[in-house]
Amino acid sequence: MLHWLERFKPLWDFLTAIGTIGLASVTVWLANRKPKTLLRVGAELANEGLILVVRILNYSDATPLLLRCELVGKEFGGIDIPIITGNLNGRPFGAIGVPRMMNGDRLQTWWDVADLVQRVIKALPAGTSKELLETAIRNSLLSCPTTTGESFRGPMPPPVQQALLRSISPTT
Repeated sequence: MLHWLERFKPLWDFLTAIGTIGLASVTVWLANRKPKTLLRVGAELANEGLILVVRILNYSDATPLLLRCELVGKEFGGIDIPIITGNLNGRPFGAIGVPRMMNGDRLQTWWDVADLVQRVIKALPAGTSKELLETAIRNSLLSCPTTTGESFRGPMPPPVQQALLRSISPTT
């Protein structure tokens, strides 16, 4: 039996070397990989259309920190919507800042629609026509940049678009 093992020693040495290199490669890869951030962003109206509620779900292994939310459109750029208050998994947070989101966390925050309307009006160029206004609102996205350098965007739901269009009159 010992003679048989000695005969295949070069093969065992080769397989041991391959295993060692493979293990080292996997260890380096695991140590250097960055988990991908995956957020789902959604919005809806509440309180008879007076409040915009934004819900953000983290379904990744990354632990991002939201920097802010913004309404983004080609016609008016980005309009910052600060995250001042809200709740994370049903627990309120306030002026101390937005907590870091873990896997499965649900963050909910809300804004006054009238405040959002005023921000959109300030961002629109002078002389905006009704058609351009409708196009700008319908093509706008809700965006949430994070500390991971990624920005997650979701479409503005039609009821929110309609509420903004009803509240904003064109400047022409």
